[in-house]
Amino acid sequence: MLRHYIIAALRNLSRNKLYSSINVVGLAVGFAAAILIALFVRDELTFDRQWPDGERIYLLAAGLKVPGREPMESQGANPDAAVRLRARVPKNILIARLMPEEHTVRRAEIEANETVSFADPQFFSVLRMRALAGDLETALQRPDALVLTASAARKYFSHIEVVGETLELDRQHSMRVAAVVPDLPSNIHLSATIFAAALASFSQMTAADAAPWPPRGLSFNTLTYVKLPPGMAVERIARELPALSAEYEAAASKTADFGVPMKLVSIADVHMTLPQFGPLPAGNATVLYIVSMIALLIVAIAAINFVTLMTARAARRATEIAIRKTVGAEQRDLMIQFIGESILYALLALVVGFALVELTLPAFNNFTQRAVHLSYVHDFEFVSALAGLAAVTGALAGIYPSLVLSRFRPAQVFKGGPMPTGGSAATRQGLVIAQFAVLITLIVAASVVYRQVNFAMNEGWRLEKDQVLAIRTSCGDAFVGELRKLPGVRAAACSGGAPYGATGSGGVLGPDGTQLSMAEVPIEPGFFELYGLRKPLAGRFFSADRPSDVGPRGGDGRFIGPVILNETAARMLGFTSPQAAIAQIIRHPPGRYNKGVSSEVIGVVDDFPVGTVHGPIEPVVFFTDAGFFNIVSVKLDGRQLPETLVKIDGLWKQVGEPRPIIRFFADEFLGDVYREDLRQGQMAALSAGIAIFIACLGLFGLAAFTAERRTKEIGVRKALGASRIDIVRMLLWQFTQPVLWANLIAWPVAWYAMNRWLERFVYRTEIGLWMLLAASALALIIALATVATHAIVVARARPVTALRYE
Repeated sequence: MLRHYIIAALRNLSRNKLYSSINVVGLAVGFAAAILIALFVRDELTFDRQWPDGERIYLLAAGLKVPGREPMESQGANPDAAVRLRARVPKNILIARLMPEEHTVRRAEIEANETVSFADPQFFSVLRMRALAGDLETALQRPDALVLTASAARKYFSHIEVVGETLELDRQHSMRVAAVVPDLPSNIHLSATIFAAALASFSQMTAADAAPWPPRGLSFNTLTYVKLPPGMAVERIARELPALSAEYEAAASKTADFGVPMKLVSIADVHMTLPQFGPLPAGNATVLYIVSMIALLIVAIAAINFVTLMTARAARRATEIAIRKTVGAEQRDLMIQFIGESILYALLALVVGFALVELTLPAFNNFTQRAVHLSYVHDFEFVSALAGLAAVTGALAGIYPSLVLSRFRPAQVFKGGPMPTGGSAATRQGLVIAQFAVLITLIVAASVVYRQVNFAMNEGWRLEKDQVLAIRTSCGDAFVGELRKLPGVRAAACSGGAPYGATGSGGVLGPDGTQLSMAEVPIEPGFFELYGLRKPLAGRFFSADRPSDVGPRGGDGRFIGPVILNETAARMLGFTSPQAAIAQIIRHPPGRYNKGVSSEVIGVVDDFPVGTVHGPIEPVVFFTDAGFFNIVSVKLDGRQLPETLVKIDGLWKQVGEPRPIIRFFADEFLGDVYREDLRQGQMAALSAGIAIFIACLGLFGLAAFTAERRTKEIGVRKALGASRIDIVRMLLWQFTQPVLWANLIAWPVAWYAMNRWLERFVYRTEIGLWMLLAASALALIIALATVATHAIVVARARPVTALRYE
């Protein structure tokens, strides 16, 4: 019997090639999209699950609580936190640190700026890796030791058998390769390619048994790992953290009212629970939920196609069903047959879907910046689950068509006359409405994400970014002076990271004693003007013509000379207006490195983000201590841009620092900052495109069936005087109605979902009515364009041919 059912299903598939192809291709595309999304979600949920003894490895994560500001969490802790913790816990607990720093690495003619991760000697005993060469147990015990990943070894040596070879750091430190490890997988929180012994001379780190290194402020720039011995509960260590936090809070209270909470986070939970550290984006449970829902919606659209076409074509199988019932088949037998056919369609579509996944996986990995893969042997459980899901999808999609088909009455078929209809037209209409509701929702989602990212990169940044180049340099050499003289350079100004990051933060006392923690940003006169701020809200900008405005190269954390506040800082210090802050005195509280100084406020500037662009704009004080400069912003005139960049690179080689130049455009920086948001928008747009493709397939098949079924009716209408335009209008109106009804579902769902997504942004765009109308109009145009061909062909048919039909 099973063999008979399979043969019947295959024969039916071959007899109806157009409709079968539409069903299989639609399901295959839906399955392929769902498989790719499932691979991405699996990759996210398995972050850091591959470490040996991972259930006993924890990350010491420090936070920061400042009165009047949102609490901050971090994956990192202060560099000396490991030393302080070591003094409080049993000796059989392994503690190791990792501090990423930017350095130049050179071998012969190959030189590049690299992130070098300085690690304690016992690091590879905590996070165990497989050695391709060398001995990881002793690799970092020498002060000049390096451990390379395979890709780094090939980059500098063209092979991985490089133990004993040397590399130069910063053109002065000769380092010897002690071991080589495989490239780190993409689904761990680390992105290191070069590990180095923790030398205090260039990493600020000390050996684990040394005296605590007194931090100059809190930096949270070190990953601190704790590995418990078997059987020890993490609570044994966690109860020591409040006292450790209190040490930092006591030290910080000399300059500001800080709270420094600490906690231990299981390494398997780091990606989903802590903010981003380094280039890898942090996990987001909401995003995973959204993309999972998108995958289900795409499969649902494909399944809706299947149901509508199966029920629409039901009358074509009326004779087959009548004969089967006449020779004894019961309704249950027919339902099993048709559900089985549906499952066969789904499994066939799954095979095609796997083929599409193999073709698109490289592009998908490039898009997501991951290295996900699908192995049909090692991922047998995953593949089996997908096959089971496809079978369930086929069965669920086949239930309604099987009920409709199995209820045909043989007597009604054999006596002639009108053939039974394939189920309720209202049901098919409802399914098409649901399909277009999903489609409109996805179109709205894609447009909202695009508008928000565009808003954040332009209005949200509040600065001019066109033709602005940033170069990382201390500004302490002849480079900046010669840079200003180059043709094509309109202006240049140094700063302490701004607007691409703040140098530091500290406490400030207002005239009335109000204490406020704020970002401290050193800048050079001309900085504001370079970024398009023409005039301050009150007062004046720094001027190179005023010697008192230009601070010396101190680098000792003091405000030297006058200061400028941003609008948020002026407001939070209690000034009633920007003008009220002018000529007021603010103080830098005395601390370990200074005795406290007073500075006059000479200006208040518009708010703009310094460092972070996702949260609210923080209070900022600008001053002119050149000792903290680490970046120069360059305004180009835009003419002969490639030639200007070549001249800048040449100048750097002549008088710049002894390392390769690090430069980037402002819009490139913003693109990196919003990379994940852009990716989400692109994913929503791609999902909408897939949904459009699948929906168009279904509409095409349904339009073909409708045109065929109404052939005689159309012939009669034309014989009675209906014009071609009347016929086309009638057919198009039939497919316009479900799109219009779909808006009642799509609009509130899209508005609610995207407003929830926008809540992630402090400064955000709005969802306007025009966006909903535009999405609906696009869906309607797509629907009408899909069915218009059939409508025109039918409208042009001769009435005599139509009246002879059937």
